[in-house]
Amino acid sequence: MNGRMTVRGILATAVILGLAMPLAALRAADPAVKAETGTIKGTVTGMDGKPAAKVRVAVMKPRPKGQGAEKKKDFTADPGATPPTPPSEPTPPQGGPGGPGGGKRPKPVAETMTEADGTFIINDVPVGEYMLWSGSREAGMAREPAKVEAGKTLEVKLTLKEPPQRGGNGGGGGGAK
Repeated sequence: MNGRMTVRGILATAVILGLAMPLAALRAADPAVKAETGTIKGTVTGMDGKPAAKVRVAVMKPRPKGQGAEKKKDFTADPGATPPTPPSEPTPPQGGPGGPGGGKRPKPVAETMTEADGTFIINDVPVGEYMLWSGSREAGMAREPAKVEAGKTLEVKLTLKEPPQRGGNGGGGGGAK
């Protein structure tokens, strides 16, 4: 009986795969599915002006407006203005580099690595507005807004620049050499 169960299981799997694979192929070929996405194609150039090989390129959702550094009102300019009263309880931290959530970095919508000639292609990116990020700590960094449109290819050129120095106590973290 155990042998019959195995044969039945194999036949059932074959039937399911036989039906599922053509359906997946039809969905992939469906113009309506492709119309919901676009492509980002481009080149990443290093700080030295040469193509940047094997550098990460990520498509990130932009942070919502209002996240990040808040502007503080200058109460010295308007003597009649009253500064806000401090809350009676400490306000919980709103997150670090990734926004709310304790500093967790957002996950990219899509990502790839550049080829030896600095080129990259990211297919099937959902339609929308994004921040395109490229680089590494060693190679430098580049960011650029990107708007992906249905069925279109967005071409970009990114040039890596020295990453901005992070604030801190100025320790630099240098260890023994």
